Amino acid sequence: MPDNLPAQTADEVRARTVQIPVTDNIIPPRAYDISKHKLSDEQIDSIKRFSGVKLETLQERYPGLLVFPDCLGEHDDDIEKSELFRLSWDGTKLFTGNVVGFFGIGSVHFQIRSRFDMAESQFFLHHMLSRVFCGSMLNLPTHPDKEPIWDFLIYLFPFALKRAVRQGLFRTYRTFHRNDDHLRGAIDIPRHIRCNIPFNGKVAYRTREYSGNNHLNHLIRHTIEVLRRNPICSRLLVADTDFRSAVQSIVELTPDFNSQDIAKVIAKNLRPIRHPFYTEYTLLQSICLKILRHERITYGMADDELSGIVFKAEWLWEEYLASVLADSRIKHSHNISRQSPEKITIYESGKVQVYPDFFSDKIVMDAKYKRSDDVQRYDRFQMIAYIHIRQAELGLLLYPDNNSLSEMKIEYEDGQRGKLNGDGFLGSISFAVPKGAADFPKFQSAIEESEAKLNELIAGMLDPVPSAN
Repeated sequence: MPDNLPAQTADEVRARTVQIPVTDNIIPPRAYDISKHKLSDEQIDSIKRFSGVKLETLQERYPGLLVFPDCLGEHDDDIEKSELFRLSWDGTKLFTGNVVGFFGIGSVHFQIRSRFDMAESQFFLHHMLSRVFCGSMLNLPTHPDKEPIWDFLIYLFPFALKRAVRQGLFRTYRTFHRNDDHLRGAIDIPRHIRCNIPFNGKVAYRTREYSGNNHLNHLIRHTIEVLRRNPICSRLLVADTDFRSAVQSIVELTPDFNSQDIAKVIAKNLRPIRHPFYTEYTLLQSICLKILRHERITYGMADDELSGIVFKAEWLWEEYLASVLADSRIKHSHNISRQSPEKITIYESGKVQVYPDFFSDKIVMDAKYKRSDDVQRYDRFQMIAYIHIRQAELGLLLYPDNNSLSEMKIEYEDGQRGKLNGDGFLGSISFAVPKGAADFPKFQSAIEESEAKLNELIAGMLDPVPSAN
């Protein structure tokens, strides 16, 4: 936020904002009628500037927009070519793709929820975020009177902190001004005269040290303390062992922490960290700033600014399934980051590596963030190719649906139980996303049953694979 703008309370900002709740995958001939919100010409002009712009471009130009996965364009996966949204030429119709999350353009705030969420509460989206970023299922309910970005940031902070700490605790050179009897630097004569006359046994001096007690770790510490003071968010601090250990390390690195220094610490962190080794701290710094600014002024930047958090839905769905199947014998290929636990190539020479989402010795599976009616020929051809390359016995497409739990089963492609003209079988599982849940705990309870059913179905296939008889 520009320094010359006055601070605003959350109520003041909320009073002048326009909330636009939409679902993902609104494509022609369907469209969302944005004209019913009666936006001003200035607001429409601001929104049009971002219409049809690729995610990769937005991420480069607007550091206030966090995009996940954060490895866009690094692996020729075309995710970076996705658009945030698109407006019709007259500015009355809005179209969305497979991007979910929250972003604001000045006073216009967009909430893009999953099309598999049957209510504006976004239970399914929040549950996936909890599993993917927190590594556990936390009962952190949504708050209709608060902006959704706050809930999203809660999930992202543990994820970013653990990933950053794995690279090592951030250290940098810092000058300390000390006054004690352990002289180990250059004597500061004016300060020594001012502080230690008459002589009291101490010496004022300054020293430059490679220290973890720096402005960035203090920013992280302030974020931790903000979460600690919140009765709901404080549960995150004990969510898992790795996160507790990371929090403890930051606390130990900042012995002179002072909660009154928050404005000074934020000012020192306005310039993004650029370090050839501590690369993960750039994202963490951005998340911490967003959390702390939300506490003070919430969202509502200049009228032409873009900020928020969005997720590529296909990636989030795949990562969610990976967390659900983590305890099974299924391997996750991490095909976005290209960190597959096993190299799978098309040619015997080892050229052209492929990445089925999930695989074992007998099964290959591909996550599809689409309804069963939207599964295309190329989806089947892709799976058939995986079956052939892996010499697998079964290929499965995994997609979400709003069917009941009783309808969740392995469905084969034809009357021969999916037997291909050659070797292998081809089928699919429609994951039951609960609908009609009154609150988040009830939704979590219902979706846990779906997750258990998925593991049960997969475990049954890891042993005997069906025959054609």
